[in-house]
Amino acid sequence: SSVSFAHQVLPWLSGYIEYYGLYPVSKEGPSSHVFNTGLYVLQSDDCQWDIRVGKDLSLAEDWFVGVGNAIRFPI
Repeated sequence: SSVSFAHQVLPWLSGYIEYYGLYPVSKEGPSSHVFNTGLYVLQSDDCQWDIRVGKDLSLAEDWFVGVGNAIRFPI
């Protein structure tokens, strides 16, 4: 499950915060609770870049960072 909030800062720049949980199918499996935040930039109507940082709240030292790109191809 997840919940997120986003806010447009400029016409081409938005930020977000997000929580999500990963839950096991069986009672014995581990669960994970993650918080992350990031920015995404619209390069064009068909191209978006993002950068994010977050932490697995279930593990003391588990931080992550990442970058991404999304491209929409017209059909």
